[in-house]
Amino acid sequence: MSASVEAFAGAGKELGVEIWKVVKFNPVKQPAGKSGRFSKGDCYIVLHTFKRGSSKVHSIHFWLGSKASQDESGSAAILATTLDKQLGGVAVQFREIEASESEEFLQLFPEGVLYLSGGVASGFTKVEGVKYETRLLHVHGLHRARIAEVPVEVSSLNSGDCFVLDDGLAIYQWNGSTANLAEKSKVLDISIALRNDRNGVPKVSVLEEGDITSENAVKFYAKLGVDDLSSLEIAPSALKETKTLFSAPALYKACEGKFTEVATDKMKRDMLDTNGMFIVYAGGALYIWQGRGLPEEDKKAIWTTATRFLIWKDLPVDMRTQVVKQGLEPPLFEQQFFQWQAETHKEKLVEAKTAHSKGETEIDIQAMVAGKTGQVVKDTLPDVSSSGKAKVWRVVDNELEEVPEDQYGDFLAGDSYVLKYSYAAKQGADQHMIYYWQGQDSSVQEKAASAAQAVKLDDELGGSAVQVRVVQNNEPTHFLHLFPEGMIVQLGGHGSKPEGREGPTGAALYQVKATSPQGIRAVQLTTSALSLNSGDVFVLVEKSKVVVWEGSMSTKEEKEFASKIAKRLADSKDVQTIGEGEEDDAFWEVLGGKQEYPKVGDLGPPECPPRLFQVSDATTGGSGVDVEEIFHFSQADLDERDVMMLDTFREIFLWVGKDSRQQEKKGAFDLAQKYLEEVSKVNGRSCDVPITYVSSGQEPPIFKCHFVGWDDTKEPAFVDPYDSKLKNFEEEQANSTATELLKVAQERTKAFVDPLAKKEESQEAAATPAVTLTPVQPAEFKYKPLKDVFPYEKLKTMTAVDGIDPAHKEDYLSEEEFKEIFKKTRKEYKDQPAWRQVQNKKECGLF
Repeated sequence: MSASVEAFAGAGKELGVEIWKVVKFNPVKQPAGKSGRFSKGDCYIVLHTFKRGSSKVHSIHFWLGSKASQDESGSAAILATTLDKQLGGVAVQFREIEASESEEFLQLFPEGVLYLSGGVASGFTKVEGVKYETRLLHVHGLHRARIAEVPVEVSSLNSGDCFVLDDGLAIYQWNGSTANLAEKSKVLDISIALRNDRNGVPKVSVLEEGDITSENAVKFYAKLGVDDLSSLEIAPSALKETKTLFSAPALYKACEGKFTEVATDKMKRDMLDTNGMFIVYAGGALYIWQGRGLPEEDKKAIWTTATRFLIWKDLPVDMRTQVVKQGLEPPLFEQQFFQWQAETHKEKLVEAKTAHSKGETEIDIQAMVAGKTGQVVKDTLPDVSSSGKAKVWRVVDNELEEVPEDQYGDFLAGDSYVLKYSYAAKQGADQHMIYYWQGQDSSVQEKAASAAQAVKLDDELGGSAVQVRVVQNNEPTHFLHLFPEGMIVQLGGHGSKPEGREGPTGAALYQVKATSPQGIRAVQLTTSALSLNSGDVFVLVEKSKVVVWEGSMSTKEEKEFASKIAKRLADSKDVQTIGEGEEDDAFWEVLGGKQEYPKVGDLGPPECPPRLFQVSDATTGGSGVDVEEIFHFSQADLDERDVMMLDTFREIFLWVGKDSRQQEKKGAFDLAQKYLEEVSKVNGRSCDVPITYVSSGQEPPIFKCHFVGWDDTKEPAFVDPYDSKLKNFEEEQANSTATELLKVAQERTKAFVDPLAKKEESQEAAATPAVTLTPVQPAEFKYKPLKDVFPYEKLKTMTAVDGIDPAHKEDYLSEEEFKEIFKKTRKEYKDQPAWRQVQNKKECGLF
C-alpha cells in the first residue's frame, strides 16, 4: 500500500470535515483543532462528507497557498485524484486558491478561514511566554468570514469590515460602522477564542468606529501609529460589483490539449460525450466535466487541462474550478443546460458505483459508499461496545452535574452537556475524547460554561484529550456512535418546560432521522399537524400509547430506526404503526386538529434540491444589493438584517428579516425575477413560478419543511443577536475572576514583570520625591452647552472651531427636528448600540 493510500485510510467514513497537509508529496492528517487554519506556504486536501437525502456524498477541495511551491501544488492535485479514486470515484472535486476560495469551501469553517504566514502556524498560539508579536487580523465576508493578517496600520481599517488587534495580553475588537452583523458576531468569536487559548488572561475590549475618546480607543489607535485622533480618517467600505449568477454559459470540448467551442447559451445535455472531457464556463466559475469513458491518462491530467484552458481564455488562474463526474452533476452545473433531464441522486450513485466496480474488483465500492465497511471505523474510532466508557455531565449554574447512566443519550434542547469518552489505544495507554454538546435553546452562558469546563477537564487529563464541539442537529456520526440505543433530544431544559409545545393533551411529537445504522437521532418538535411532512417518520407519544407515523417518502432505514426509538420512548405502552393516509380522527385530535402539511406534490424533484440565497446591501455602500448562496443551510442561517431567497423549484420565497432595509426588499424581488428568467433560458423551467414574500416569524409549513429541525416556538420580541452575545460575554468576562480557570491564569500573570516598566518605575522612584495626591477639578467644558440648539442644515457644516462637540452633533438638534431627521425619538436613538448610532449619524450627514 502506498503512503498516500495508507494516509487516506478511513477517509470519508464519518460525516464532517477531514484535512490533510501535503508534506514531501504525501498527505499528513491534521488534528481537528487546526480546522480553518491554512499556511500560505503549504497545500492541503480537505474532504467534506455529508448526507444528501439518505445517501452519503463527498466533496474534495485541494487548497493551494500563495507561497506554495509548484511541486506541492501538483502533488495536491494528484492526491485529490487519489482520494477520489479511493472513495469510489463519486466525489466532487474543487481547486481552491488562497483568498479566492469557493463559498462551498468557506462554509465548511464556521469560525472563518485564517491565513497563516509561511508554513508555521502563527495564529491562536497558546501562552508560552511574555513575548507577543502585535498583529492585526482583518475579518471580511457577508455570511462566511475570511480572516487575514494585515499591516498594523490605520490604513488597513475600513468602515465595512471588522478587525482584531492582538497585542498579546490585550485584545481589541474594532467594528466598522457599516460592517454587517455576521462579521461582528464572527470577530467576537475570534476575540473570545484568542482569550480562551491564553487561559482567559487577556482582556477583550470592543470598540465601535467613531469612538476616539475612550481609554481603550486611544490605546488601540496608538498601536496603529496614530496619536492625533482629531484628523483620523477611515476608508469607507469598498464598493464591489454585485455577484452575478446569470452570465451566459459556454461549452468547450477539450481534446489533446486543444479547446473547441461547442455551444453558448442554450447548451443541451446530449452535447456531452461519455468518452470525452468538456469545460463549462459560466457565472465566473469553471466546470470540468469528466465522462465515464474518459481514458485514465486524461483523468490524471484533468487539472493540467483546466490550467491550460484558463491561460488560453486569459482568465484569472485563481478562478473557482470544479471537476464534475458524469452522472453526479451538481445543481449549479445542471442549471447551465437547457431542460436538463437528470436521474435521481440515488440512481446516479448506483450507476457510478457499478461503472467503477467493474474495473476495481479488489474494493467493494458499493459497501464503501454505503458506509458498510466497518473495519476502518474500528481503526479510527473507539469501539464503544467493548473497550470504551463514557461519562456525561449536564451544565447547571455553570458547573457540571453528573447524568445517571440510564439517561445517556437523552438530551434537553435548553441545556448544554460535557461528555468524556475514555478507551484503550493500541499502544495500551488510555486515550480520551471530550465532547461539549450545546442545545439550540441553551443560553449563551451555558454554552460558554460547557466550553470552559471541557478545557478544565482536558487540563485534568494532562492536556492530551481530543476536544470536539457538537451543536444540536449537527452531531457527527462518531458522537452518535456513543449511544447504541439512539439519541433523543427533548424540548425544555434545567428547571424549564416546553410550555405550549406539547399539544392539547400533553402528547410529545418526535421527528426521526437516521445518519447511519449506528447513529439514531430523534428530535422533539411542536405537537402539531403542521410539524409533519411526507419525507420523514414521526413518533407521537400519547398518555396511553405510542404511534409511529410513516411519511410516504420516508426510507426503509428511517422506518426501522423509528420503530426502535418508539419502543424506547414507549416504556410499557403499546406501539402502533400507521402509514401516511391511514390516520383516524383520534390521531388528528391529539395533534390539535387536522391541518395541511407539506406533501409529495409540494416538494421539488430530487434532482433540484432547495437553494438559499442571502440578499444584502451591507457590502455595496448603498449601491444596489449583494447576493450569496448559503450551502447546507439551516434555520440559523436566516439573518434578521437581510432578505433571504429560498428557491424550492415550485416556488420562490423571499423571507424578509425584521431589520432588513427597503432597498433589500426591492432588490430581492428584482433579483428573483431575473433569476427565473435566466433559469428558464438555460433549463426550460417556467417563468410563472410564484414569488412569495414571507415575514420573519410568519413562515408557512411549506417554507419551514425545507429546514431540518425547524423550531416554531412563538418568537419573543426581537433581540439583536450580536448585541446579546456581546453583552453576555462582557458579563462573563467581568465575573470570570471567580472561576477556577481564571484564578490559575491570574497566578501566571502575577509572575510576569515587564522589565521595561520595572526599570522606568525604579528611575522615577529615585528621581521623584514623595507627594500627596489631591483630586483635580475638571477643566471648564470647552464646547457649547447642550442646551444650545442649531438648525440641521447648519449643524452639518459646523466643526469644533464653532464651539460644538463634533462627536455629538445630534445633541444640538431640537426635539422636533431630531425626530424628523432620524425618524425616531431621541430616547429610541440612545437605546441603540453605539455602532448603530454611528451608522444613523452617517446616514444623516452628522458624523
